[in-house]
Amino acid sequence: MARDGQFPGKESEKNTYYNLSVPHLVDNMVRLNVSAENKALIMTGLEAWNDWYPKSLNLNARTKSIVASKDAAMHTLETNLKRVFGYTNLAGSLS
Repeated sequence: MARDGQFPGKESEKNTYYNLSVPHLVDNMVRLNVSAENKALIMTGLEAWNDWYPKSLNLNARTKSIVASKDAAMHTLETNLKRVFGYTNLAGSLS
């Protein structure tokens, strides 16, 4: 469930959300008016998330660095999704 009305709160739910919403945005980028620049930023963020999130779940291999990289990927992806969804402007302040 979204804790602030924007994104799910639990990381497992975020993972599902990201991996469903990003392909939808890409498939419908013209209709949804997603720029090529925003598409590239979101795709890069999703690739980073999909790289670091599974590593952060492995208790035998998880390190502070892996968790920090996962958190950074999540922040970057959500920041760029907020731009596309209109939650914030490019400067990062509320619309």
